[in-house]
Amino acid sequence: MTENTEPVLLYIDKKYKSKEDQLLHNTDSIFKKAGNKLGNKDLFMLALVTGFQASIKYPIESRAEFDLRVVYLNESEKALIKAIAIKETGDFNIISNPLKYYTIAEEYVNAGIDILYDLGVDKDYKNYMNNLENQLFNLVKG
Repeated sequence: MTENTEPVLLYIDKKYKSKEDQLLHNTDSIFKKAGNKLGNKDLFMLALVTGFQASIKYPIESRAEFDLRVVYLNESEKALIKAIAIKETGDFNIISNPLKYYTIAEEYVNAGIDILYDLGVDKDYKNYMNNLENQLFNLVKG
């Protein structure tokens, strides 16, 4: 695979894989409480934004599949990933290197999974999402 080719799969570090699984499948998880309306892609994007918002990212030391193919991301989700990479690097040219910008996203997802697990497995999904929405609104509002 060349650096300007999109990867097929997205990854997480193995040490966060069990937390990812618990967030998706534990009966107390915010994702289960949402009534099976949320899945792997939703968790990936929420973890991405959570890690980015906290300005925390963890490199992947030992890869495990996130169970998400890049092809399932829509254009808005891909644009968000690119925007985060541009913000991270300060370089618009990064969008010509999908391997680099997806790696940045995966690093934020690692941190986001860790944060969501610590905050979210036993929390109320609706309140969590309302708080996140308010925080994002305040960031945009400035």
